Amino acid sequence: MSKQKIYSLFFKLLLSIILLNLNGLLYLFIGTTGIISPLILFLSVYLITNSDDRTFSKLFTGYFLYILIYLVVGLISLIVSLQVGANTLSTIADIIKTLIFVSALYLGYKQELKYNSSIINFTCWVIIISVLLSFGLDYINIAAIQGNYRTEMRMSGFFANPNELAAQALFAILSVQFLYKQYINKLYRLILFIILLICAYSMFMAFSRSIFLAFFILLFLQLFVYRGISMKSTFFVVCSILLLSIVLPILYESVNVNLQKRIDTSLEIFDVGLSDRNTGGRLNLINEAFVYIYENPFLGIGIGNMQRIEGVGGVHNAYLAVWGNAGFFVLLYFLFFLAILLKKLHKYSIEKRNTFILFLILTICINGLSKAGVFEFKINNLVLALSLAVLASSNLKGKSHA
Repeated sequence: MSKQKIYSLFFKLLLSIILLNLNGLLYLFIGTTGIISPLILFLSVYLITNSDDRTFSKLFTGYFLYILIYLVVGLISLIVSLQVGANTLSTIADIIKTLIFVSALYLGYKQELKYNSSIINFTCWVIIISVLLSFGLDYINIAAIQGNYRTEMRMSGFFANPNELAAQALFAILSVQFLYKQYINKLYRLILFIILLICAYSMFMAFSRSIFLAFFILLFLQLFVYRGISMKSTFFVVCSILLLSIVLPILYESVNVNLQKRIDTSLEIFDVGLSDRNTGGRLNLINEAFVYIYENPFLGIGIGNMQRIEGVGGVHNAYLAVWGNAGFFVLLYFLFFLAILLKKLHKYSIEKRNTFILFLILTICINGLSKAGVFEFKINNLVLALSLAVLASSNLKGKSHA
């Protein structure tokens, strides 16, 4: 077997471990996750040291600098504030592992895109399979029987948190759309349509408010920005609204009481606007977060200290977490990096007539408004690495047109 084939095999193995959430699957059945982490580290180091091309694009270099600045400033602010948080060491470890992991995946994707044009299709199918497996575990009640995950409220499959499954289900919906354009055969398209329904059902049963927000924003962008208003898009919207008006009440009646209460509370947004109750306590958490941020808004209070907020494990906002951990200027740099990334992906989407990767990144960015750690989560890091590699491997034209 050639060196390139071995490299490709190891890369696909790493993708499968992450996207199939093998850590979560092991935890579901045996209650431990310590087996997989060393394997992920080994594969990451192998991909970095055996890549044909270890050069980095300007955009990746910008991300690399963000991680280093975040780490350095966060450590300096720890010394200045003299406040070591309960999660300081784990947060530092997560940042370092994130840097190694994203670097490995970036180099891996760059090499695969050079030799294997189907690597994005492979990624899509593994994402889809992860959601189908989670749906299957829920359907046959294995997740509930094992008891390591809370399943009495929302579907989680082998993801530790239902919010993670919801995000993965939206990734899967975007993957189905990406694959649908490539299959002309009606049987394949029928299979993809059935998969789409399962993924949409899984996203509903996992019921993450921020993922629903992302879904509707992406739907609007797809129909009215990237495709433009047309008779076809208008017809699709009308049919979708009619279908949802029939299906959603049926789904509502079939779910458990706890999920019904969560749905009822969430729908209060349309009657009374945003409140602490219908946002799952997020507004109160934001107020508490600013109490800590105001202690030192420019330097932060140190990595891991934003987890001092009691109740639900921290600030629950990825951007406020960066601000509190390392200060305003580090947050500003990160937002600038995301703006440049989204701008380049927008240009890529127009020229390639495909919004898949842009929408994946937008999902992560929107989800970060109500979740902490989304930019350190391994699956999201994989998506980030994919987007950086695709941009580095593509030759965008100088002009931009719809």
